Amino acid sequence: MNVNIQIKQAIEDYFIAIGIPKSKSKLLSNQLTNIPKSYFEEDNDWWNHTSIDNVFGNEAIVFSSRISVPKIQQFVLDTGIIPEKIPLDKFNTFGTEAQELEDYMFNFIWYTPADDKPIITNTPIIVLKEFSGIYRVLDGNHRTTVAQQNKDKFIEAYTITEDDLFNNHLFSSDYNERVRKCLQLYIAEAKKLGY
Repeated sequence: MNVNIQIKQAIEDYFIAIGIPKSKSKLLSNQLTNIPKSYFEEDNDWWNHTSIDNVFGNEAIVFSSRISVPKIQQFVLDTGIIPEKIPLDKFNTFGTEAQELEDYMFNFIWYTPADDKPIITNTPIIVLKEFSGIYRVLDGNHRTTVAQQNKDKFIEAYTITEDDLFNNHLFSSDYNERVRKCLQLYIAEAKKLGY
């Protein structure tokens, strides 16, 4: 599904306006706006997919990437990653005022507290180390919430990286992977410009 030409041009113009070279601005705009119809038909439930917002600029443009929970679960089993015990005081919730302070963000593993009745397992949670250095829970927000409520001291977690996501195609679709790669390109270009 192609996004309206005006929207595509507006996104390209935004990237050019902040100083990204025209060729890379066009590439980013084309990659982000060439949304396959299947993207809108994907099952976007919490149990099978987790979503990461890819923010381009100061929330001027946001595209989400969905990661397949069954794929990441299978990946940690297949690769034999050893879970580690992580102190629960290292976790913080998204949406707190602290999120505004960039340095503060790197001191925590971020999770989304669950407010529905969880199905609890003893399976370690799965944490992603993003290319920016920020850590977030991909699988296990319910388990983390319950552990916090029970005032546990530790929780077991597998840690994976964005390279693991890309190298093993753990996104829900090629488009979701492409959007995340666009964010990496955008950040690399923004850093060159001093942002």
